[in-house]
Amino acid sequence: DVALSWILFDLYDELGESKLEKYLNKVVHQLGEEVKSTIHLYVLFYSIYSANFFSPNCDDGHYQWSVRHLNNDKFWAELK
Repeated sequence: DVALSWILFDLYDELGESKLEKYLNKVVHQLGEEVKSTIHLYVLFYSIYSANFFSPNCDDGHYQWSVRHLNNDKFWAELK
């Protein structure tokens, strides 16, 4: 739930990466540094799992959102 609330906070990147990073820092501050890798793992899993939920031919914004996360080197680097 925490991972989804973080990543869905700005589903289509309207607020920008800095706002998303500030929100992640608040989550980590409350729950501890050790949750960071789990949050990123869950986001990557959700991106794979849900990529074509809303469009079977992957021509919607959700698919692009999923691909953006899967191509985010920072997310993969956080996995431990």
